[in-house]
Amino acid sequence: MKELEAGRVRPSKYVVAAQQVSGPALTLLVIAAVQALLDSTFNIPNPPALLLFTVVFASFWGGLGSGLASSAVAWVYIAYFFSLPGHVFHFSEENSRRVLVWAFTTPGIAMMVGMLKQRSEASLLRELRRRTDDEAKIRSTINSAYDAFIAIDGAGMVTEWNRKAETTFGWQREDVVGRPLQDILIPERWRAA
Repeated sequence: MKELEAGRVRPSKYVVAAQQVSGPALTLLVIAAVQALLDSTFNIPNPPALLLFTVVFASFWGGLGSGLASSAVAWVYIAYFFSLPGHVFHFSEENSRRVLVWAFTTPGIAMMVGMLKQRSEASLLRELRRRTDDEAKIRSTINSAYDAFIAIDGAGMVTEWNRKAETTFGWQREDVVGRPLQDILIPERWRAA
């Protein structure tokens, strides 16, 4: 956990690769499903709107690169969808404007979501580092105290035990944290009373 808080733990290359590929793969899967439905009797009035969900997913899950790749795949299908029947990638005037609008909005959405993800992850990492630094300062203060310091939670389990407590009671910190305080300080013959 401390490695993660310090920003030193990174996901494996396989996890990263899966995250980067899953968004464009989902986009292709949705395109195949949309095309299959369009070829059947079920008509989807606005397939490009469905593809925005995959672009957002790809940007959020796999990052900016995955989102941009997904938006490129989505845009190619959008251009195909708005093509004149029998003339792939040839458009009416109205549909050429639609394709142009989708050419800007789809990667724009991918960029916004991808950048928001990067910003939120950076903010989370800064907060984890700040808390780790604060915790280290508190632990340093507690350990330099002249008196024994013992902290317990609501269940009576030891959560903190400083150096003075170690010398006063003879127990090392790692031996007592997580154990009930009564088991450490109260002799067994007096616990039942």
